[in-house]
Amino acid sequence: IYRRYLEALPGIQIRGFSDGVRTYGGVKAFRCRTGGIDCAVLVIERTHHGPEVVEVIAPVKLRDALALEDGDPISIEVQLL
Repeated sequence: IYRRYLEALPGIQIRGFSDGVRTYGGVKAFRCRTGGIDCAVLVIERTHHGPEVVEVIAPVKLRDALALEDGDPISIEVQLL
């Protein structure tokens, strides 16, 4: 996945906000699957990661479910429809 490619596509928009102490940037989310697990790819407005890195959230801890360690590559199937 290339984050820059996803940035140009419509996704589920989540606006940024402030909690009075800190400001949080917006996020664009896309439904996806990895290792047979439903999850979401997040394209975050403000990130310190390079364009080759995306963040993935899931209802389970993916590190445990897929036996992942920091830096492990994974295959993600993004659902664009």
